[in-house]
Amino acid sequence: MSPGRVNNTLAENKLPLPPLDGSLHPIYGFADWQAEYNPSRPFVFFPKDGATGESQSLTFAEFAAATHRMAHAVRPKEKGKDGEVVAILVNCDSLHYQALIVGVSRAGWVPFPMSPRNAPEAVVNMIEKTSAHRIIAQPSLSGLTSAIKSQLAKKNYAVELDEVPSLFEVYPRFSPTCAGKDDFVPYPNKDTAAPELPVLYLHSSGSTGFPKPIPSTRIIATQWANAAVAECARRLSFKMAAFSVPTFHAFGYCIQICVPLCASQAVGVYGPRFPEPPVIPTMQNMLEAAQITECTALSIVPSFLESWAESEEIVQYLASLTLVGFGGGPLSKAVGDRLVAAGVKLTSVYGGTEFGGPCPMLDNSHGQLPEDWEYLCFTPKCKPRFVDQGDGSYELQVLTCKTHQPSIENLPDVRGYNTSDLFVPHPTKEGLWKIIGRTDDVITLSTAEKVVPIPQEGYLHTAPLIAGAVMFGRGRSQPGVLIEPKPEYAIDPKDSKAVAEFRNKVWPYVEEANKLGPAFARIFKELILVSDPKKPLPRASKSTIQKKMALKLYEEEVENLYDVVQASTDASGIDPPTSWSAEALEAWLSAHATAINEGQEPSSSVDLFQQGFDSLSATYLRNRILGALRASDDPAVREAAHKVPDDIIFANPTIQWLAGVLSSLVSGDNAYSAMSVPDQVEGLITKYSANMPKFAGKTAVKTNQGMVVMLTGSTGGLGSHLLANLLEMKEVTKVYTLDRASGVADRQKLAFSERKLPVKLLSSKKLVTLSANHNASDLGLSKDVLDEIKNTATHIVHNAWKLDFNLSVSSFESNIASTRAIIDICASCKYAVKFIFTSSIASAGAWDTFKGKVPEEILETINYGGITGYAASKYVTEWILSIASKQGLSSISLRIGQISGAQKTGSWNVTDWVPIIVKSSVKLGCIPTLDGDASFMLMDTVVHTVTDIMLTLRKQTPPEIVNVVHPHPVSWNKLFEGINEALTERLEMVPFQEWLSRVEVMSNGATATDMADIPAIKLLSFLRAFAQGDKLRNVPEGCRFMAGGMADYATTKAESLSPSLHKASPLTKKDAAMWVQYWRSKDMIV
Repeated sequence: MSPGRVNNTLAENKLPLPPLDGSLHPIYGFADWQAEYNPSRPFVFFPKDGATGESQSLTFAEFAAATHRMAHAVRPKEKGKDGEVVAILVNCDSLHYQALIVGVSRAGWVPFPMSPRNAPEAVVNMIEKTSAHRIIAQPSLSGLTSAIKSQLAKKNYAVELDEVPSLFEVYPRFSPTCAGKDDFVPYPNKDTAAPELPVLYLHSSGSTGFPKPIPSTRIIATQWANAAVAECARRLSFKMAAFSVPTFHAFGYCIQICVPLCASQAVGVYGPRFPEPPVIPTMQNMLEAAQITECTALSIVPSFLESWAESEEIVQYLASLTLVGFGGGPLSKAVGDRLVAAGVKLTSVYGGTEFGGPCPMLDNSHGQLPEDWEYLCFTPKCKPRFVDQGDGSYELQVLTCKTHQPSIENLPDVRGYNTSDLFVPHPTKEGLWKIIGRTDDVITLSTAEKVVPIPQEGYLHTAPLIAGAVMFGRGRSQPGVLIEPKPEYAIDPKDSKAVAEFRNKVWPYVEEANKLGPAFARIFKELILVSDPKKPLPRASKSTIQKKMALKLYEEEVENLYDVVQASTDASGIDPPTSWSAEALEAWLSAHATAINEGQEPSSSVDLFQQGFDSLSATYLRNRILGALRASDDPAVREAAHKVPDDIIFANPTIQWLAGVLSSLVSGDNAYSAMSVPDQVEGLITKYSANMPKFAGKTAVKTNQGMVVMLTGSTGGLGSHLLANLLEMKEVTKVYTLDRASGVADRQKLAFSERKLPVKLLSSKKLVTLSANHNASDLGLSKDVLDEIKNTATHIVHNAWKLDFNLSVSSFESNIASTRAIIDICASCKYAVKFIFTSSIASAGAWDTFKGKVPEEILETINYGGITGYAASKYVTEWILSIASKQGLSSISLRIGQISGAQKTGSWNVTDWVPIIVKSSVKLGCIPTLDGDASFMLMDTVVHTVTDIMLTLRKQTPPEIVNVVHPHPVSWNKLFEGINEALTERLEMVPFQEWLSRVEVMSNGATATDMADIPAIKLLSFLRAFAQGDKLRNVPEGCRFMAGGMADYATTKAESLSPSLHKASPLTKKDAAMWVQYWRSKDMIV
């Protein structure tokens, strides 16, 4: 080979570059050229021990010699015919695989590397299509090769199976016995193939079906030598980390063979581990190997890059590289923007086995800036044609030209390849394009609207619970999604309860994904299909889901799911509404509600959830509303379907009001924008205080009499601690617990265990565990049990309450009704029962602090602005008990403030707002300071206050209401300093507003991972109000300045009843440290 055939040299290091004019064989010819002109230059760098150990190298001369040895080993004495296609099925070290492909080519055959993850049927299909009659494989894959040979034998198709030559035979330097022997016999030159014949086969990923064999002719393979990553390596002289993609993959072939051989640039690969299996790539060992081998560029799949983006240290490393490429799927925009902002030179890698790599990397010829990382341009060597799809997107077709020839041509009018990939142009920079999906991915709904699922699917892939997601819905009115949980979250899809729980867990991520698509692409909760762990989603070699095969696998489940939804949207013989007026809709909704409610016609003015409706019923009714809107001939009515909120039934739970709201949605007049909370509150107070019984003539409870307590709600946080305390009290002789549903004893054990309470207490003879129906006047108890309670009960602690801040006050009517039922039972009791109701400081509403402290009395009126249905329902109950007390009931309502962790265990629910602030702070690297005091109370203080009051009420008549709030609050900053000191690493303490600003920044385009790590993002509305309240609240004389603008509460009456509250010590940093210890035990923080 003469020096005149050197094409040019690299500007920076003067390394010779091979010519790309077709004068060299496009595979082994480059290896020979490098052995002549760059013999001592490194071909690859690799860690000595696979993924660890010092960096070692192998030269171009050593590699070329290895390919000669490989050629002799696979085709000794030139056996067989020239031009044979050889199927390669191996799982071996990269160095071994590189030599195998180039060696088979040198031997005069056509290498066809295949993924060993392909099914036998897929391999057989490709063997037949390429007329391959020879397989090179490993004994470790005997199961696969036996199945292949068996299927081919049934078709009388002859195939010869050869074992892959040993790594030691090809690279003597790695052999324990032959190290130092580097001699070889050159294999005879077999470069006789015509330019139009294949010199290499690769196969497509199989994302849309069986993988297809793709031939590369001599001309095409030469063009690949200067395409995309190889061209970029020639231009920028980087050392590419080639760890992430297997050699049989088209991109793996490019970076592991084309880049070093055609750009004279060494790449990093894993070190050989033969005869052990090769290194399995992981996010961690890829990084370690790239750093060991001092790579200056890498290309990675988006899922790995999104995980790496969470580490500041890794991001700093990525920013030090010349190039970071991603491909094979979409990268979250939020993650990409964050990486670019950190200085990472990010670039999208695009290409296909069928048409090569037409897009240069890190090219700024079109004014491309770092923030344009999502966009691609096309090399002048190729000829792209963009076909307008009529919706702002364009399908890419790569036309055949002299300088860029696709391997497959499938266009009807000209020579070229239809990629089926959809792009959108840059809004301002001509020539830049962003890929958004594929035409065969597009889901055409029955409405003719087209859903491009890539953005939504891509977002869901980043969720911590989700391993994969595939949207479906072709020909349907609305799309759905098939979700494969990660192994640790896998469930039995036949378990409806488990499915419902999983849907609830992933729903926040689905809602975020829905924001990435148009309204008609929105995924509803009932159309989330959960995969069966026994039927994993099929994946191609690059780990992408094979969508068509996945949907074929779950075809029956998808059909069944739509049948269920259709049953809920089906009109069931009910005609559409005669008009969209409130009057017509009321009759129409009533008819549907009756059909859904098993024929029981609901009252139009009464809450549906008090008449047998549950969440499933609400879903059905909402679906029927959607079905009617979408079926309308009126475009305005169909458009209203996109405005129907998920909680429309919960927020408007009477037929009467729902009809008005629905009518307003259609007409747009907002006449029924909200139900009147004050009217609902007044109505409920009136209804449940009517015909209040008198409580005279009861036997007084003696001070030395053993207490018999009925406790409702014993499995929650406060309830379980109360139960434990009551069972330990010598003054208590019996405790009846009343809880909803069955399995109460098991739930009590779980609650005790979760909160580190002594489970053995539940074996006490004092305890009588009862399942109750709080909707029944007798609480669902048998007559004997109820009579026993009536004859013995001395105290009732009513703690059971629905905790749902989404519901309106009317949806708490069952809780209010059960309170009235218990009041009526008290009227039949032998003793003058002491009734203690655990209310909440929330019942005081947005108290105006200019009025001073919140008094310990029933409030005549409250500020309804922003009050939750939960708080309003507590306020209603306080009033009902106040009215009952005027009829002689010895009752007291306890407005309980913020409960923190227990003193001994620190158990503070990780989903509460303070733990959420702490968890978010750990991720943000800072923790908020705030002026003012915090009146958090230990769980022990609250429990002892309740039991103190129970004992005191045996001696005196109780006040109607007291405020159970810490009388000695401490500085917010003192408590948060204590939290900070207990963390593994101290955080910067910053003003609350600055901390909140950091949360706001992270909320912009937040990924599912962001929301999991920084759950404060989900509480932004509350936190903003908290921060704003800190500025706006007035603090009159005699009141303490409370953090977050919280009101100060009078506690004189409560302290007079409870020595525990009166003597409660201020919280300390030691208490804060206990909370941190508990949160750490629950893996909330490390």
